[in-house]
Amino acid sequence: MNAINDKEKEVRSLNFHGSDMDNNTFHWQMTCFILYQAIVEKLQGNIQIVFPKTKTGTNAFVWGCEIFENDNWSDGFGFGISNINSRKGDYIEFMDFPINAQPMVHLYFSSNIAAANVYFDIANGKQDGFSENDLELIAQMLQKGYLKKNNNKLVINCPIFCKEQFEYLVKIFDNVTTSICEKTKSMIGIITEILLNHTPNYLHETAKQLAYLRLFEDAISAPIRLLYNNGFIVKQPESEMLPITYIRKA
Repeated sequence: MNAINDKEKEVRSLNFHGSDMDNNTFHWQMTCFILYQAIVEKLQGNIQIVFPKTKTGTNAFVWGCEIFENDNWSDGFGFGISNINSRKGDYIEFMDFPINAQPMVHLYFSSNIAAANVYFDIANGKQDGFSENDLELIAQMLQKGYLKKNNNKLVINCPIFCKEQFEYLVKIFDNVTTSICEKTKSMIGIITEILLNHTPNYLHETAKQLAYLRLFEDAISAPIRLLYNNGFIVKQPESEMLPITYIRKA
């Protein structure tokens, strides 16, 4: 929280598309950015997760959990992380929380690549020459708030970073994300030991990976819940910019 407030002026001075966003959107965007950099980019890359093969040959963990009191999904603090890449190398990053919107934003784009391609085109300045199908998708995205119109110009309703702006943003929060990564990593050994004592022998080789998956959810959901309860972030009004989606250009 302090890091986000302390670095706000520096971040906004990057002058990326959306840098004038309201305070709540800024808090959501930077909180999710920091957690993604710490838990996904740094921690996951550091411990080199190995996914086992399922019976269909896919590298994945198949897992689930019981519904219980204060579980993340029932109260809106579960999350969906995904990204979509364009042929040019641009990508849209999502870290969706149901507390903000249902259905979550990434579900629309991940099941509708044509819409994602139109979104990329508009992010790169396209304003006309759309097909009838594209215009229908644009109408959907305007209705959902993913796009806005400003003086008849289509405007992407989330931050857009060029490569240099994004790299500088990573540097601004590098110390913070490293600190979060190290603190989280120190807990993996503890959780791994617990799993080794309570799982069948055939799962022992994947205990470390299972520990990361458990931390992956808690290390992101728990801080979001805490900041929400403290009032640092609140449910995003539908009229404002998308709080947990951004585009990075190649």
